Amino acid sequence: MKKNIVVLVIFIIMALVMFGCSSGEKNYVENNPDSTRDNSNAWLAGLITRVPVLFGVSGGPLTDLQVRSKGEKGQSSLYWINTVTGSATVIGDIGYEVDGIAYDAITNRLYGITSGLRAPSSYKEGVRSQLIEIDMATGAGSLIGTITPSGDSFSNPTFNAIGTLYAVNDISEQLCTINLTTAEADCFGNNEEAYVYKGTIDDDDFPLIKDRGLAFNNIDILHLIIPDKVKREYKDVGGARVYTYDATHIKFDYQRTIDGLPYNMAPNGDFDPITGMYWGLDSLYYYGNDDDDSSTKHLLMIDVDGGNLVNTIPTMANLHAITFGYLDASTLIKMGLNDLIDFLCPDDHE
Repeated sequence: MKKNIVVLVIFIIMALVMFGCSSGEKNYVENNPDSTRDNSNAWLAGLITRVPVLFGVSGGPLTDLQVRSKGEKGQSSLYWINTVTGSATVIGDIGYEVDGIAYDAITNRLYGITSGLRAPSSYKEGVRSQLIEIDMATGAGSLIGTITPSGDSFSNPTFNAIGTLYAVNDISEQLCTINLTTAEADCFGNNEEAYVYKGTIDDDDFPLIKDRGLAFNNIDILHLIIPDKVKREYKDVGGARVYTYDATHIKFDYQRTIDGLPYNMAPNGDFDPITGMYWGLDSLYYYGNDDDDSSTKHLLMIDVDGGNLVNTIPTMANLHAITFGYLDASTLIKMGLNDLIDFLCPDDHE
Protein backbone atom coordinates (compact mmCIF):
# COMPACT_ATOMS: atom_id res chain seq x y z
CA MET A 1 0.00 0.00 0.00
CA LYS A 2 2.79 2.42 0.98
CA LYS A 3 4.55 1.70 -2.31
CA ASN A 4 1.38 2.57 -4.24
CA ILE A 5 1.08 5.90 -2.41
CA VAL A 6 4.68 6.77 -3.23
CA VAL A 7 4.11 5.92 -6.89
CA LEU A 8 0.97 8.09 -6.91
CA VAL A 9 2.80 11.05 -5.34
CA ILE A 10 5.62 10.77 -7.88
CA PHE A 11 3.09 10.59 -10.72
CA ILE A 12 1.36 13.75 -9.52
CA ILE A 13 4.72 15.51 -9.17
CA MET A 14 5.54 14.57 -12.74
CA ALA A 15 2.18 15.79 -14.00
CA LEU A 16 2.48 19.12 -12.19
CA VAL A 17 6.03 19.65 -13.34
CA MET A 18 5.31 18.69 -16.95
CA PHE A 19 2.02 20.54 -17.42
CA GLY A 20 2.00 23.23 -14.73
CA CYS A 21 -0.85 24.33 -12.46
CA SER A 22 -4.37 24.52 -13.84
CA SER A 23 -4.97 27.97 -12.34
CA GLY A 24 -2.86 29.62 -15.01
CA GLU A 25 -0.81 31.46 -12.37
CA LYS A 26 2.85 31.69 -13.26
CA ASN A 27 4.93 29.16 -11.38
CA TYR A 28 8.62 28.41 -11.14
CA VAL A 29 8.64 24.66 -11.67
CA GLU A 30 11.16 23.82 -14.40
CA ASN A 31 10.21 21.78 -17.45
CA ASN A 32 13.63 21.04 -18.80
CA PRO A 33 14.55 17.33 -18.66
CA ASP A 34 17.98 16.74 -20.15
CA SER A 35 19.79 13.98 -21.95
CA THR A 36 19.36 11.54 -19.05
CA ARG A 37 15.83 10.79 -20.27
CA ASP A 38 16.99 7.45 -21.72
CA ASN A 39 17.64 6.26 -18.17
CA SER A 40 14.17 6.41 -16.69
CA ASN A 41 15.27 6.17 -13.06
CA ALA A 42 17.94 8.85 -13.42
CA TRP A 43 15.60 11.09 -15.38
CA LEU A 44 12.83 10.75 -12.78
CA ALA A 45 15.24 11.47 -9.93
CA GLY A 46 16.59 14.49 -11.77
CA LEU A 47 13.09 15.74 -12.55
CA ILE A 48 11.73 15.67 -9.04
CA THR A 49 14.85 17.20 -7.51
CA ARG A 50 14.62 20.25 -9.77
CA VAL A 51 11.74 21.93 -7.97
CA PRO A 52 13.14 25.29 -6.79
CA VAL A 53 11.60 26.92 -3.74
CA LEU A 54 12.21 30.09 -1.75
CA PHE A 55 12.50 29.19 1.94
CA GLY A 56 11.95 31.80 4.63
CA VAL A 57 12.15 32.00 8.40
CA SER A 58 10.01 34.13 10.64
CA GLY A 59 11.19 35.51 13.93
CA GLY A 60 14.71 36.40 14.91
CA PRO A 61 16.58 38.79 17.18
CA LEU A 62 15.42 41.92 15.34
CA THR A 63 11.82 41.02 14.50
CA ASP A 64 10.33 41.29 18.00
CA LEU A 65 11.88 44.19 19.88
CA GLN A 66 9.70 43.64 22.95
CA VAL A 67 10.90 40.06 23.35
CA ARG A 68 14.53 41.12 22.87
CA SER A 69 14.26 43.98 25.39
CA LYS A 70 13.22 41.45 28.05
CA GLY A 71 16.18 39.22 27.25
CA GLU A 72 13.92 36.38 26.10
CA LYS A 73 14.53 34.09 23.15
CA GLY A 74 12.26 34.49 20.16
CA GLN A 75 10.81 31.65 18.12
CA SER A 76 11.36 30.97 14.42
CA SER A 77 9.37 28.93 11.93
CA LEU A 78 10.18 27.70 8.43
CA TYR A 79 8.04 28.76 5.45
CA TRP A 80 7.73 28.38 1.70
CA ILE A 81 7.49 31.83 0.11
CA ASN A 82 5.50 32.33 -3.09
CA THR A 83 7.74 34.45 -5.32
CA VAL A 84 4.74 35.69 -7.32
CA THR A 85 2.43 36.83 -4.53
CA GLY A 86 4.76 36.98 -1.52
CA SER A 87 2.39 34.76 0.47
CA ALA A 88 3.88 32.34 2.98
CA THR A 89 2.97 28.73 3.74
CA VAL A 90 4.21 27.49 7.10
CA ILE A 91 6.18 24.23 7.14
CA GLY A 92 6.75 24.00 10.88
CA ASP A 93 8.47 25.33 13.99
CA ILE A 94 12.26 25.24 13.94
CA GLY A 95 12.66 25.19 17.72
CA TYR A 96 15.43 27.80 17.63
CA GLU A 97 15.67 31.55 17.12
CA VAL A 98 17.29 31.77 13.70
CA ASP A 99 19.45 34.61 12.36
CA GLY A 100 19.94 33.22 8.85
CA ILE A 101 19.50 30.16 6.64
CA ALA A 102 21.47 28.65 3.76
CA TYR A 103 20.94 25.71 1.39
CA ASP A 104 23.72 23.29 0.44
CA ALA A 105 23.14 22.17 -3.16
CA ILE A 106 25.76 19.42 -2.84
CA THR A 107 23.97 17.52 -0.07
CA ASN A 108 20.44 18.95 -0.54
CA ARG A 109 20.34 20.10 3.08
CA LEU A 110 19.15 23.30 4.74
CA TYR A 111 21.17 24.86 7.55
CA GLY A 112 20.57 27.71 9.96
CA ILE A 113 22.56 29.89 12.34
CA THR A 114 20.85 30.73 15.61
CA SER A 115 21.19 33.88 17.65
CA GLY A 116 21.56 31.72 20.76
CA LEU A 117 21.39 33.35 24.19
CA ARG A 118 22.06 37.07 24.30
CA ALA A 119 22.18 39.36 27.33
CA PRO A 120 19.65 42.20 26.86
CA SER A 121 22.02 44.86 28.25
CA SER A 122 24.65 44.50 25.55
CA TYR A 123 24.73 43.24 22.00
CA LYS A 124 28.21 41.79 22.49
CA GLU A 125 27.62 39.99 25.79
CA GLY A 126 26.33 36.46 26.37
CA VAL A 127 26.23 35.52 22.70
CA ARG A 128 26.19 31.83 21.78
CA SER A 129 25.48 31.29 18.09
CA GLN A 130 24.74 27.73 17.06
CA LEU A 131 24.78 25.81 13.79
CA ILE A 132 21.68 23.71 13.11
CA GLU A 133 20.31 21.58 10.29
CA ILE A 134 16.67 22.24 9.34
CA ASP A 135 14.36 19.53 8.03
CA MET A 136 12.86 20.97 4.82
CA ALA A 137 9.74 18.80 5.15
CA THR A 138 8.89 19.55 8.80
CA GLY A 139 10.87 22.67 9.71
CA ALA A 140 12.41 20.98 12.77
CA GLY A 141 15.92 22.10 13.67
CA SER A 142 18.65 19.72 14.84
CA LEU A 143 21.63 21.06 16.74
CA ILE A 144 25.07 20.45 15.24
CA GLY A 145 26.98 22.51 17.78
CA THR A 146 27.85 25.91 19.21
CA ILE A 147 29.92 27.85 16.71
CA THR A 148 33.43 28.44 17.97
CA PRO A 149 35.06 30.72 18.96
CA SER A 150 32.39 30.54 21.65
CA GLY A 151 30.92 33.86 22.70
CA ASP A 152 30.84 35.38 19.23
CA SER A 153 27.72 36.04 17.17
CA PHE A 154 27.52 34.80 13.57
CA SER A 155 25.09 35.63 10.77
CA ASN A 156 24.58 35.76 6.97
CA PRO A 157 25.27 32.08 6.14
CA THR A 158 25.74 31.18 2.46
CA PHE A 159 27.13 28.19 0.55
CA ASN A 160 29.50 28.25 -2.39
CA ALA A 161 29.26 25.81 -5.31
CA ILE A 162 31.38 23.12 -3.66
CA GLY A 163 29.43 23.06 -0.39
CA THR A 164 31.56 25.29 1.86
CA LEU A 165 29.53 27.29 4.36
CA TYR A 166 30.51 30.95 4.76
CA ALA A 167 29.21 33.35 7.42
CA VAL A 168 30.12 36.62 9.14
CA ASN A 169 31.51 36.96 12.64
CA ASP A 170 29.43 39.90 13.87
CA ILE A 171 31.91 40.77 16.61
CA SER A 172 35.13 40.86 14.59
CA GLU A 173 33.32 41.63 11.29
CA GLN A 174 35.42 38.99 9.53
CA LEU A 175 34.34 36.59 6.82
CA CYS A 176 34.53 32.98 8.03
CA THR A 177 33.98 29.42 6.91
CA ILE A 178 32.14 27.06 9.26
CA ASN A 179 32.76 23.32 9.52
CA LEU A 180 29.45 21.47 9.04
CA THR A 181 30.50 18.66 11.39
CA THR A 182 32.23 20.47 14.26
CA ALA A 183 30.69 23.97 13.90
CA GLU A 184 34.20 25.41 14.13
CA ALA A 185 34.66 28.78 12.42
CA ASP A 186 37.80 29.68 10.50
CA CYS A 187 37.91 33.46 10.08
CA PHE A 188 40.35 35.31 7.86
CA GLY A 189 41.41 38.74 6.70
CA ASN A 190 43.80 41.14 8.41
CA ASN A 191 43.46 44.30 6.36
CA GLU A 192 40.74 46.96 6.20
CA GLU A 193 39.42 45.82 2.82
CA ALA A 194 38.87 42.29 4.12
CA TYR A 195 36.37 43.24 6.81
CA VAL A 196 32.66 43.02 6.11
CA TYR A 197 31.61 46.15 8.00
CA LYS A 198 32.24 49.17 5.78
CA GLY A 199 31.27 51.95 8.17
CA THR A 200 28.41 53.36 6.12
CA ILE A 201 25.22 54.94 7.49
CA ASP A 202 24.31 55.11 11.18
CA ASP A 203 27.62 53.82 12.50
CA ASP A 204 26.39 54.07 16.10
CA ASP A 205 23.22 52.04 15.49
CA PHE A 206 24.39 48.47 16.15
CA PRO A 207 21.43 46.63 14.51
CA LEU A 208 22.60 47.90 11.12
CA ILE A 209 25.59 45.60 11.50
CA LYS A 210 23.23 42.83 10.41
CA ASP A 211 21.40 44.78 7.71
CA ARG A 212 23.66 43.34 5.02
CA GLY A 213 23.26 40.79 2.26
CA LEU A 214 25.88 38.10 1.73
CA ALA A 215 25.41 35.43 -0.96
CA PHE A 216 27.15 33.59 -3.78
CA ASN A 217 25.63 34.23 -7.20
CA ASN A 218 25.05 31.59 -9.89
CA ILE A 219 28.65 31.67 -11.09
CA ASP A 220 29.99 31.32 -7.53
CA ILE A 221 31.05 34.91 -6.90
CA LEU A 222 30.48 36.07 -3.32
CA HIS A 223 28.51 39.33 -3.15
CA LEU A 224 28.27 41.67 -0.17
CA ILE A 225 25.47 44.26 -0.08
CA ILE A 226 25.93 47.06 2.47
CA PRO A 227 23.28 49.68 3.42
CA ASP A 228 24.14 53.21 2.36
CA LYS A 229 22.67 56.55 1.39
CA VAL A 230 22.87 57.71 -2.21
CA LYS A 231 22.60 61.37 -3.21
CA ARG A 232 20.68 62.25 -6.37
CA GLU A 233 20.03 65.91 -7.15
CA TYR A 234 21.06 66.94 -3.61
CA LYS A 235 18.60 64.52 -2.00
CA ASP A 236 19.22 61.30 -0.07
CA VAL A 237 17.57 58.32 -1.73
CA GLY A 238 17.66 54.66 -0.75
CA GLY A 239 20.53 52.64 -2.02
CA ALA A 240 23.15 50.03 -1.17
CA ARG A 241 26.77 49.38 -2.08
CA VAL A 242 27.69 46.13 -3.80
CA TYR A 243 31.05 44.45 -3.21
CA THR A 244 32.48 41.19 -4.54
CA TYR A 245 34.99 39.05 -2.71
CA ASP A 246 38.49 38.57 -4.10
CA ALA A 247 39.64 35.31 -2.47
CA THR A 248 43.14 35.60 -3.90
CA HIS A 249 43.86 38.89 -2.17
CA ILE A 250 41.37 38.34 0.73
CA LYS A 251 39.45 41.56 0.22
CA PHE A 252 36.10 42.96 -0.87
CA ASP A 253 36.11 45.12 -4.00
CA TYR A 254 33.47 47.81 -4.54
CA GLN A 255 31.48 47.26 -7.76
CA ARG A 256 28.46 49.56 -7.91
CA THR A 257 25.57 51.13 -6.01
CA ILE A 258 21.97 49.96 -6.22
CA ASP A 259 19.54 52.88 -6.26
CA GLY A 260 16.03 53.13 -4.88
CA LEU A 261 16.01 50.42 -2.22
CA PRO A 262 13.51 50.90 0.63
CA TYR A 263 15.33 51.50 3.93
CA ASN A 264 18.66 51.52 2.00
CA MET A 265 19.22 47.79 2.38
CA ALA A 266 18.51 44.26 1.13
CA PRO A 267 19.55 41.96 3.99
CA ASN A 268 19.50 38.18 4.51
CA GLY A 269 18.83 37.27 0.89
CA ASP A 270 19.96 34.93 -1.87
CA PHE A 271 20.33 34.64 -5.64
CA ASP A 272 17.58 32.93 -7.63
CA PRO A 273 19.18 29.80 -9.17
CA ILE A 274 16.97 30.15 -12.27
CA THR A 275 16.99 33.88 -13.08
CA GLY A 276 20.16 34.99 -11.31
CA MET A 277 18.30 37.85 -9.62
CA TYR A 278 19.12 38.67 -6.01
CA TRP A 279 16.19 38.49 -3.58
CA GLY A 280 16.44 40.35 -0.29
CA LEU A 281 14.25 41.99 2.34
CA ASP A 282 13.59 45.68 2.81
CA SER A 283 14.09 45.47 6.57
CA LEU A 284 14.84 43.05 9.40
CA TYR A 285 12.67 44.96 11.85
CA TYR A 286 9.12 44.18 12.93
CA TYR A 287 7.52 46.53 15.44
CA GLY A 288 4.30 44.56 15.87
CA ASN A 289 2.00 47.42 14.81
CA ASP A 290 0.00 46.46 11.72
CA ASP A 291 -1.20 50.05 11.32
CA ASP A 292 2.36 51.34 11.10
CA ASP A 293 3.93 51.39 7.64
CA SER A 294 7.30 50.58 9.21
CA SER A 295 6.04 47.09 10.05
CA THR A 296 5.30 46.25 6.41
CA LYS A 297 7.80 43.77 4.96
CA HIS A 298 8.63 43.35 1.28
CA LEU A 299 10.63 41.01 -0.88
CA LEU A 300 13.06 42.90 -3.11
CA MET A 301 14.03 41.43 -6.48
CA ILE A 302 17.26 43.10 -7.57
CA ASP A 303 19.36 43.04 -10.71
CA VAL A 304 22.71 43.31 -8.95
CA ASP A 305 24.75 43.50 -12.15
CA GLY A 306 22.53 46.26 -13.50
CA GLY A 307 22.36 48.03 -10.14
CA ASN A 308 18.59 48.44 -10.01
CA LEU A 309 15.50 47.29 -8.15
CA VAL A 310 13.31 45.13 -10.44
CA ASN A 311 10.30 44.37 -8.25
CA THR A 312 8.90 44.87 -4.76
CA ILE A 313 6.49 42.24 -3.39
CA PRO A 314 4.63 42.54 -0.04
CA THR A 315 5.15 39.55 2.23
CA MET A 316 4.63 38.44 5.85
CA ALA A 317 5.61 41.15 8.32
CA ASN A 318 8.01 39.16 10.51
CA LEU A 319 9.94 37.39 7.75
CA HIS A 320 13.58 37.51 8.82
CA ALA A 321 15.71 35.62 6.28
CA ILE A 322 15.30 33.84 2.92
CA THR A 323 17.23 31.41 0.76
CA PHE A 324 16.63 29.45 -2.43
CA GLY A 325 16.87 25.67 -2.47
CA TYR A 326 15.69 22.54 -4.22
CA LEU A 327 13.47 19.84 -2.77
CA ASP A 328 14.85 16.31 -3.08
CA ALA A 329 12.70 13.24 -3.71
CA SER A 330 12.54 12.10 -0.09
CA THR A 331 11.49 15.57 1.09
CA LEU A 332 8.77 15.82 -1.54
CA ILE A 333 7.30 12.49 -0.48
CA LYS A 334 7.60 13.40 3.21
CA MET A 335 5.66 16.59 2.61
CA GLY A 336 2.49 14.65 1.83
CA LEU A 337 0.10 14.99 -1.07
CA ASN A 338 -1.96 18.00 0.08
CA ASP A 339 1.07 20.05 1.15
CA LEU A 340 2.81 19.18 -2.09
CA ILE A 341 -0.09 20.41 -4.24
CA ASP A 342 -0.37 23.58 -2.12
CA PHE A 343 3.31 24.24 -2.65
CA LEU A 344 3.44 23.57 -6.40
CA CYS A 345 0.14 25.41 -7.06
CA PRO A 346 -0.01 28.00 -4.27
CA ASP A 347 -3.14 30.05 -3.56
CA ASP A 348 -2.94 33.77 -2.76
CA HIS A 349 -3.08 33.41 0.99
CA GLU A 350 -0.75 33.39 3.95
